[in-house]
This record gives sequence, structure tokens and C-alpha cells, in this order.
Amino acid sequence: TLSLAVMAAARELVIWRGSQFSSKAIAALRVKGFLPSKDYKLSSAPMGLEERKKLLPAPYTVPVLRWDGEVVAGSDEICAFLDERVAEPLLYPAEHEGEIRRLERAASDLYWVNGWLSTVDAAGFERWSGARVRKYVSGGGAGVGPR
Repeated sequence: TLSLAVMAAARELVIWRGSQFSSKAIAALRVKGFLPSKDYKLSSAPMGLEERKKLLPAPYTVPVLRWDGEVVAGSDEICAFLDERVAEPLLYPAEHEGEIRRLERAASDLYWVNGWLSTVDAAGFERWSGARVRKYVSGGGAGVGPR
């Protein structure tokens, strides 16, 4: 069997510090019981596109998970990958997985600055796009009709 040190070397999460998508991947790994430095290497991607092209698969964005020879790009895809590899606890309970994935896709259509501002600066979120988001959601764009 492989030692934990060898296994951790074969496991890496490439992120941008402060990225909400990177934070989601780190949180998902933590829920599954994996800790940075202990169970996987946590690396920061370079900001320049040409440098990222040398390190990451297209489209050269983060997060990217390298796990025992497999490469998974994107926080949603990393969560699905982890649920396939580590059964408990599930990040996406089977009875709700389809709806969760659909909502994630809808949220990514809205996301850009909205997600970040809504978690760290509610007033900034309101100034930036509160009315736009409420209009989208109330119009059924996020799967919820007017209330």
C-alpha cells in the first residue's frame, strides 16, 4: 500500500486564494475528511494566462484537482468527483442531486461578482445587482416563480 505521504503527493488542489470556487473545493475536501498539507497539496495558480497554460488544463481556470492520476477542473465537477470516490458523507444526497445540480447551473449563470459580494459584503451585493437578481429569480429564472 502507498504511504500517506506518497498518496498526498499524488493529490493536489490548485487554487487562487480568495476565489469562491476554490473555497468551495477546499470545503468539499474538508467535509470528506481531507486536510491540506496532510492529505493533499494546496497550490496557488499563477495569475498570468501563459503560466497557467503550462500548469492547468483548458480553460486554464481554478480550482483544479489532481487526484491519483485523474484531473478534475471546476468546483462543481470536483464535488461530483468526490461524491463518486468517497461515499460518506455525501455532498449531494442522491434524492436531491438533480435539483442541486440544476440550481448550481442557474447560479453560475448569475454568479460573476454576485456570489462573492453576497458572502462578504451584503451591502455591496445590493448595490451591485440586488434588483437584477430579484427580478431574475421572481421571473422563474432560478426555478422559483413569484411568491
